[in-house]
Parts: sequence; structure tokens; C-alpha cells
Amino acid sequence: AFYSDGWGSRNMRLSYCFPPPERILEGTKRLGEVIAAELEMNHTFGIAAGEHRHNDLQTGPAPDIS
Repeated sequence: AFYSDGWGSRNMRLSYCFPPPERILEGTKRLGEVIAAELEMNHTFGIAAGEHRHNDLQTGPAPDIS
């Protein structure tokens, strides 16, 4: 997905149309492990000075929009 305003860095798009179910399950498990590790790093060390937190008032499109 492309966001011309830069807010897309907060979103992730996953495709489930091609891989078999067991690969989707393994992929989402691995993705969850990576996200958990990154959240733990942020919790431990904080967010770098050059980074910014997103404004939670702006949301992306609803999940049923394609």
C-alpha cells in the first residue's frame, strides 16, 4: 500500500491469497515474534530521538476497504 502523506509507516498489508494455510500460520507466528521483540526493545531503550510517535487521532482506512 502507498500513502502519499507518510502515515502508511504505521500500517502493514498482508496477502493471504496465495500461500497454503500452514505457511500463513507460520508466517504470522514469525511476524508476531518479530513485533514482540521490537516492542520489547522500545520498552527497554525507548524510541530514538530522531523518531516520532504517530498521532493516534488519525487512523487508516477500515479493514474492509480494498
